Amino acid sequence: NPYWFDIMYDKLDKRNPLNISIVEDFNDLALDDDDLVDQAEDTMTILNKYIEGIEISGDKEDLQSLLNTLYNEAITMELDWYMIHFHTIRWKNFLSTGNSWVTFDLDRHPNTLIIGENGSGKSTVLDALTFALFGKPFRKINKPQLVNTVNDGECVAEISFTIGSKLYFICRGIKPNKFDILVDGQPLNQSANVRDFQELLEKQILKLNYKSFTQVVIL
Repeated sequence: NPYWFDIMYDKLDKRNPLNISIVEDFNDLALDDDDLVDQAEDTMTILNKYIEGIEISGDKEDLQSLLNTLYNEAITMELDWYMIHFHTIRWKNFLSTGNSWVTFDLDRHPNTLIIGENGSGKSTVLDALTFALFGKPFRKINKPQLVNTVNDGECVAEISFTIGSKLYFICRGIKPNKFDILVDGQPLNQSANVRDFQELLEKQILKLNYKSFTQVVIL
């Protein structure tokens, strides 16, 4: 992830190291070429080869072991820091749901399993989740069709989640249109239009767009 790489580089640079070397750069790698992707080496293989090719006074195996430990610790910390931890999702007047809130608490246990018969509304959870985050459902449903046909208005989906130390709350609605983002209880500046506001959410908060989210987070 280029965003995470830039953050890592900035953190290293602030430590005033003697030298920072980028041993391999994949910016020009054609990700749609499966053969090239298969040939790409993982980070530790690249680092180990780099260590093998330099002259040092110490034991190279000790250095490789140290780097491996530091790398794994950094990955664990980085993933935890930027992981999206969902708390609560709720909606009303959304698809077949009427004017009463349907609420799911997603943080009571490490894993949440939702079961039910066909047509009971399991997929509606995914539709409400992606609609709240990206303004469109998971399934191929036109946006106007999301509004409950009986009440024909006040279609709302809300979700709360944590990334790092910040608590986010998003409310999105149709009839009337609504799109609010709160960070630690404070609303974000909405001077920009909805499209720019959505771009801010995807690029600066989620670090994911709709396609990435539905392919990586929702399988």
